[in-house]
Amino acid sequence: MTDAKTKDLMFSVSEYPTIDKEASMGTAINTLREHYNRLGDNRVLVVIAKNDSGDTKTVGVITIIDILQTLKHLTKFYDTNELSQMMHAVQDYGTRTRKHRETGLNKGFELTIREIMPREIEPVDSSCPPLQALQAMMLNNTDTLAVCEDEEIVGLVRAVDLLKYMEETLDKGMGD
Repeated sequence: MTDAKTKDLMFSVSEYPTIDKEASMGTAINTLREHYNRLGDNRVLVVIAKNDSGDTKTVGVITIIDILQTLKHLTKFYDTNELSQMMHAVQDYGTRTRKHRETGLNKGFELTIREIMPREIEPVDSSCPPLQALQAMMLNNTDTLAVCEDEEIVGLVRAVDLLKYMEETLDKGMGD
């Protein structure tokens, strides 16, 4: 399997739940929860867009980490030391912070997927070597990459699958 391509390690986009880019983050959370219970360990949604004629096109992916990062930003979570310092400085901090966080959470659940999707990460070509896909993941600080053929997203490759492939390849090389 030394001539492996990323397409050999990817999962088809049809294996993942989809969500329209105009859907709310609340809908995304419910979709992830529903599919997590049904499919097991799934933390990724394929984002689709509909054109005027109703046809859909895959435009990206969103993960549970993207949703958590959005909520973190909106609610301005602080670490324990920051909380302790602020609580000493302002007696009614807890009430004000809770209200601020609740407002942030409510705002977050109303955001659309288009608004919270991470920056566009260039998909990797299905014919690229697995090591190149792994390097792209590291450069883009992600654990899931879209895989394309003829400029259309056809699958997703996960870091765990690339790392397993690398381990198996190294084991085979050492056994020679």
